[in-house]
Amino acid sequence: MQMLLDTLKNTLLVFVEKNLEKKYRLATWGWIFLIYLTGLLFWGMLFDWRQTSLNFHDWEQINLPRMQVIKDALQTTTFPLHVADTTPLHKLTDRFLALPDVITTPQMVLLLFVDVDTFALLDLVIQYTIATAGLIYFRKKYSLSLVTYAIIFFLFNFNGYIQAHYVVGHITWAGYFLFPWFFILVFEFTEKQPTWGWVAKVAFLSFYIILCGSQHHFLWMMLFLSFLGLASWDKIRWIFAAILASGFLSAIRLLPPVLVIGAVGQRAAFRPQAGYMGVTDWLLALTQLHQPDTFRPGIPFPLGYWEFDYFVGLSGAIFLLVFGLLFWIYDQQHNKRFAKLFLPFFITFLLSTGFLYGDSLYHLPIFGSERVISRMVSIPTTLLILIAAIYFDKWLRIGSTTKWIAVAGLILLLNDLTIHARLWNVYQVAKEFTKVQIQFRQSLLANHPDPLYINLLILASSSTILVAITLLFLAYRSSKIKS
Repeated sequence: MQMLLDTLKNTLLVFVEKNLEKKYRLATWGWIFLIYLTGLLFWGMLFDWRQTSLNFHDWEQINLPRMQVIKDALQTTTFPLHVADTTPLHKLTDRFLALPDVITTPQMVLLLFVDVDTFALLDLVIQYTIATAGLIYFRKKYSLSLVTYAIIFFLFNFNGYIQAHYVVGHITWAGYFLFPWFFILVFEFTEKQPTWGWVAKVAFLSFYIILCGSQHHFLWMMLFLSFLGLASWDKIRWIFAAILASGFLSAIRLLPPVLVIGAVGQRAAFRPQAGYMGVTDWLLALTQLHQPDTFRPGIPFPLGYWEFDYFVGLSGAIFLLVFGLLFWIYDQQHNKRFAKLFLPFFITFLLSTGFLYGDSLYHLPIFGSERVISRMVSIPTTLLILIAAIYFDKWLRIGSTTKWIAVAGLILLLNDLTIHARLWNVYQVAKEFTKVQIQFRQSLLANHPDPLYINLLILASSSTILVAITLLFLAYRSSKIKS
């Protein structure tokens, strides 16, 4: 009995004591797995355990019909070129691959075996697992304690931003789950001399994000890298190479959309919206709970609060602001860690507020797809979560009291995020939208001769294949020279 009690005690201590992890590896991985399972329970609660049909808003209007197109293509072994109903493509075109946010990930082969609703949730689990792997790698890289890992795990995976976007049908937000890996590469860039191997990692990560339909996230990442290049002028050629390689590798999905640029520019619905109305507005989004039926005044039209929600509760906000911002700023007087990241952090945050983006970058063809610019705040906020973890973990080592304060903060965080999930689960959100039962009685495919479109796809796929081979060769040669 005493042995069992000692084992239990040591297992609990492993959660807060980093120096015990090597001795109790099984307990360490047990905690990591338990945290992951808790996350699955969060998603289950958020999606009402499949009891509520996904027949509302962007689920019904956009993403599930698009998935059905892919399902039809797989079942009939037909390439999905054109669609019979252009409504899921915003009535811009019948060219299915002409919209950059159409999902074309390899795991869509699962649609041969499951319906579109089930696949949407399976894909979420896949992306969530990829994010978990990234956070585990980040924890190992910076030797974070389990309690710190747990805090950033829930802060990143279950804040109001990703909860709200997914629940209303923004499954193309899968790219968000790749942000930990993106910032791992960003930190690597600032800490080491980049190589072609680094360029290849950025490009292939970006390519997968594009395949996820996360064109918005891809663009925000490229903007962040551009501003990082300005802060790291001596390495800017590597930033330039990474951005170009990412674009040309993703040509198969980024080139066809040039065919609809004109049509997008003529639609009032795609006009730019203002972002957060200053820092205070963002702080309120972190700490105030809002119901799914909350709408924000906007120009030219109101927006649902899911476009501004970033709820993390009071303990989460303190973690971000104190350890992510104040400790980071204070450290510049001493160690100057992550100094190169201040400029890209500041500019991307600034662009997600007010009218700055709409009055500047929006008018350039490549950037005109960003009509709801408040969404881009996820880039600087994710960076803040990761930087806060590093400084917070150092603070934890002051004494045992700080560790139990951290546990109390984690419990408060979990409670707040659970409250948000109960308010924003699909059962509650579905009440706010007109529900239409989707009936897929016939194939949604309607391929027809279209030489311009077909030739553009051939050109784009050639670019993707050629750049992929070139990057793999350069990365291999770079690794050989380094060894």
